[in-house]
Amino acid sequence: MNKKRLTKEEKMAENKQKREDAFGGTGIYIFENKTNSDFLLPKVTLDNKRFVGPGQTFRGDSFFFKLVKENMLKLVKVIDNGENN
Repeated sequence: MNKKRLTKEEKMAENKQKREDAFGGTGIYIFENKTNSDFLLPKVTLDNKRFVGPGQTFRGDSFFFKLVKENMLKLVKVIDNGENN
């Protein structure tokens, strides 16, 4: 089975799409840092924060539910779940 070699531009576009898929999210939610220390988030929040202090809240998308499952963040409020009505 011969695999077509990708050009540099095709490879860059493929990598960009993989990043968008990995860090993408929908909706708008309010999350709270449940840890006792400053938390470096894996991506910038909807209100342009990268660090969140203990007990501080931020607006984020569904991507951050991964950190809720890991007990690092708490979902405080659903603003828009991203579904079309």
